[in-house]
Amino acid sequence: METTSVNTPETDAMDAHCRRVGVLADEVMARLSWSDADRSLVRKAVAVHHNWLGLIDPRLRGGVLHDLILQEKPPTGLHASEDKLRGVLEALGSRVNSSPAAKRLARLLEVCCLFVERWESSPYEGVDFQRLIAEMKQLAGDGAFEPVYVELISRLPSVNKAQITAVCGNLLVMRPTAVNFLRLMATPDPSLDRLAELICQDQELRRDLLRIGNPSGLDYRIPVRMVLHALSAVGVEQACRLLLSNLLRPYFQFAEDRVLWKHSLQVANLASRMVEQIAENGERLTPPITPLMAYLGGLIHDIGRLALHHLPPEGARRYARLVSGGAERQFAEVLLCGFDHCVAGVEALRRWDPPELLVDAVAHHHDPENSPNPLPSVLYLAEHASASEEDIPSAARLHLAEERIKLPKARLEESWDRHLRILAG
Repeated sequence: METTSVNTPETDAMDAHCRRVGVLADEVMARLSWSDADRSLVRKAVAVHHNWLGLIDPRLRGGVLHDLILQEKPPTGLHASEDKLRGVLEALGSRVNSSPAAKRLARLLEVCCLFVERWESSPYEGVDFQRLIAEMKQLAGDGAFEPVYVELISRLPSVNKAQITAVCGNLLVMRPTAVNFLRLMATPDPSLDRLAELICQDQELRRDLLRIGNPSGLDYRIPVRMVLHALSAVGVEQACRLLLSNLLRPYFQFAEDRVLWKHSLQVANLASRMVEQIAENGERLTPPITPLMAYLGGLIHDIGRLALHHLPPEGARRYARLVSGGAERQFAEVLLCGFDHCVAGVEALRRWDPPELLVDAVAHHHDPENSPNPLPSVLYLAEHASASEEDIPSAARLHLAEERIKLPKARLEESWDRHLRILAG
């Protein structure tokens, strides 16, 4: 009788773990110039290294479990075509009777598996790439791992912060008056007079505001009182949202950038609605966060990803290959850079020098527990609601973020559902 596979959170997590191990092993094997046959064998072993039963004839599984639990024997009943794979799996845990070839492949799998497991603990321990490498080098020095594999993993990052800064120097050029407008939008109580003054000083902002407020079109060379009239007609907050979107959208020009822009816009809308609902619920965030600040935070929260898209060709190709190979973006970024797009985003924002609260939100929108401010929690929850799957799902982080924004979970989920339906049209 055939049975159908049912996905559960546990099986999904295990599948994701195996994908990460596979991506990492592929990167190391490419540098070792291993044969296609060895690389294929390691990939097969990766897929089942935590689940032997997937390889075993269902009619024999009972006997296999008996052997494993009661007699501590190696599994039997594998299909004959999987003999080499069985050899690699038997070599895990340093079985003395394994062949040298199987041990060589198994040692790599063990190193990659531990690296990934430690990285997966980051929501609870705050580990980073350099700390992981230091731990693994110590273990290799004690004889737990092959030092050459650990050394190769330590050399995987090929992009540094200076390269991110160089990319942003060309990519994120912005007019001084527009930069000042951006900074003003990141403050909790922007002056209306200062807003009108900045719009009057910037030709493109003036033109955009007039197009929004007066579709029939007036000359954009207008006095402050006309700018104030346009802001009043549209609504200050709505006008500022549209101006921010018009200001930032041109940086997302290419196909992958446009996908990222759509995601950023979705997170911006979700985050601003969340802050509105917090206020409606009679709660206050400390320090104060306005819906407009949350909207701006959503638009730029993944600006580090934008910078990574625009790396020189080899770096951009490798980034795309890691993601297409099955790694979440954060894990792909760690292998590419030794840090993720949150760190890259902080480097990118140096071009515009926004208020520290906004920089902090970009830096910690995937680890809100490391920030005293509520905006990273708002962005974390908004990104979670958008189902972006950029990082490791963490119930602990979700609970912490929900506690910090003081919005009951039921109302939060109701708001998400309603707003996502609106965004979907």
